[in-house]
Amino acid sequence: MLKVPKVRVELEPCKAGASSGAFYYVKLKRDCANKELKEFCDDDERLSSSNMLLKLRSIIIEEVKKMKDMDVSVERKRPGCPAVTLLIGRPPSVISVDIILGLEFHHSKWFAGTKNGLGIEKWLGTKVKKSLRFEPLYLVPKNVKDGQHFIGT
Repeated sequence: MLKVPKVRVELEPCKAGASSGAFYYVKLKRDCANKELKEFCDDDERLSSSNMLLKLRSIIIEEVKKMKDMDVSVERKRPGCPAVTLLIGRPPSVISVDIILGLEFHHSKWFAGTKNGLGIEKWLGTKVKKSLRFEPLYLVPKNVKDGQHFIGT
């Protein structure tokens, strides 16, 4: 999990994923001086999921190349998948491990997609629902599918 201390972001609903309420643009606030994340921003100061996933994949591929004592390979990239999959071992006993980039985000209110919060009162209770409001969210860079095509952001 990538935890970036003291990063201030705002979330803008993504129009292409508006029906699900699960897709947001992550925009760095102007007073954010986080150089590591600015590298992945577009002109509107939104984090680019495509750039972040490409960088993660290239770092993992370089590290796997250095492994000489283990049989590890990187699975071919699947369209729209936010994970980098490592294959460890040889057939028939191959272990598949997904590595996913996540950005921890502390929030103070529910997002438009969840309106009055997650509908979990009936199966977890109202106390749990209230406590979840103070837990961080984990933002995963993923390209949005608009119809038959993925939108590179």
